[in-house]
Amino acid sequence: MAERNRTTPWRQGAALHASQLRTSTRDPAFEWAVIVSHDCDIANDDLEREPFIEMVPAAALTEPDGNHQYARNPRELHLPLLDNAGGQMGWFRLDAPRKFMVEKASLVGVGTPGAQIHPDHHHTLQDWLATRYRRHALPDALVGRLRGVMSLLGKKLKSRGEQVIGLWLEYDPRDELESGDPYEIDLYVVHSAEASGAADAADALADAVRPRLACAPDIVVRQLLILSEQEFTLHDLRSAELLRFEHISNRLGPDAPRAD
Repeated sequence: MAERNRTTPWRQGAALHASQLRTSTRDPAFEWAVIVSHDCDIANDDLEREPFIEMVPAAALTEPDGNHQYARNPRELHLPLLDNAGGQMGWFRLDAPRKFMVEKASLVGVGTPGAQIHPDHHHTLQDWLATRYRRHALPDALVGRLRGVMSLLGKKLKSRGEQVIGLWLEYDPRDELESGDPYEIDLYVVHSAEASGAADAADALADAVRPRLACAPDIVVRQLLILSEQEFTLHDLRSAELLRFEHISNRLGPDAPRAD
């Protein structure tokens, strides 16, 4: 970081070991910190305009939780880190509420970061960071009517982290409704085109949720569709709302069309 310009090896997704950080703002419970500032902001050497680098603490995991992969939870993300030789170091937990800022000046002479997130997870990291600010807020009445459905989905998705990418919801009307006035919904179960057994996993999830949807009060299901990520269109992505509920994925893959 001695030269703050576009030739710096520092990038979004690079990770520093706690021993490289000379700051009192980091959380001592976390061994690593992942850089989440954009590359252009990192490289900007105007310290009046861009004096800080933003980081998220990361702690090693024994194994990942499916409900915290692929930006399913806006507060916590599980993803693998690689060492500088490209070897996998294991899975790590990133904690969004504990993001902290480090002055660029304090990092002069620190040198090359010791790790980085897996390149396949770069879009996931970016989406996860944005999720805290742009995730959709469904009407309270709709959330209440789907509470049992959401609870079941959270349990079922935990073991299908690599197979079922996410669920998207279209609903009408878009307003708060009184009891007795129904919401009409379309639910899309989107599965990976590559993960082994993904289509079967999506089918099983849909079969499990149908009875719960049938019992949801004042909910009319127009259609429940099972689609691969290749079949889920950009139009679908723009017209439907991603169901996160702190558990549902927003990952379409690194090369998928993006609505933003």
